Amino acid sequence: MNFNKGIVYMLSASFMFAIMNVCIKFVKHLPVPEVMLFRAGIQLLLSVPVMYQQRLNIFGNNTKLLFARGITGTLALFCYVYTLQTMPLASAMTLYYLAPIMTAILAKYIYREHLLPIQWLFFALSFAGIIMVKGFDVRIENFQFMVGITGAVISGLSYNFVRQLGKTERPIVTVLYFPLLTFPVVLVICLLGYWQIPTWVELLWLILIGVTTQIGQIFLTLSYQHEEANKVVIFSYVGIIYASGFGFFIFQETYSFWAVLGMCMVLAGVLMSAMVKWKFTFGRKNSV
Repeated sequence: MNFNKGIVYMLSASFMFAIMNVCIKFVKHLPVPEVMLFRAGIQLLLSVPVMYQQRLNIFGNNTKLLFARGITGTLALFCYVYTLQTMPLASAMTLYYLAPIMTAILAKYIYREHLLPIQWLFFALSFAGIIMVKGFDVRIENFQFMVGITGAVISGLSYNFVRQLGKTERPIVTVLYFPLLTFPVVLVICLLGYWQIPTWVELLWLILIGVTTQIGQIFLTLSYQHEEANKVVIFSYVGIIYASGFGFFIFQETYSFWAVLGMCMVLAGVLMSAMVKWKFTFGRKNSV
């Protein structure tokens, strides 16, 4: 039986990121900067051999844009970790999946990229789904909801920076610059008092957060190396299934019919927007 390696790697990446999310839930009482410190620190520790072997210029060619990507990535990660710690897993993941929509909308106004009129309809479907998730899940407080939305917007901005950096930087430089900037920022915040001495069990979860993140990044990179992005990106959304399963079996999280419908609306809007955009772009290339 033949397997598409790109799809298998993407499913594996989504699974590792889902494990990372579970680990974050297990340390939900620890300060967010402390969780981010371990995540970034372990990523850097595991990446040092690669940096040395490839003799990378870690400062890259476009330092200003790399710095902007690092700052926005750090802020988005802060929002994401906070929502994971305070909201049900699947709900937090659903808010995170607004990031591709925010990426497309921001690209239109920042880089003048074209949006099809029908994509706005799909965006509206996703936003309606988000309102349903918030309205039918009483566990989501207004502040948590706004932090999640803010994180999706900042992620969209960060992803636009990543796309632009693809024109001047090697992918590994863009990836490594994120934890390289995050680590000193959250270290300072931790030293200012946002630190709680972890138990040995908590330390294990914190280490697993960094390890699973790194493995997930490797699988994600391998996926894009073995298959076209538009063919595998849809499989990244299986993460919501992982989140729902882990949330139910590990944390006994359940959802009403309307909240689940809202999640489905969010994913449907994101996926349909991506599909029509890809078909439009592919069709134009074939007609040239």
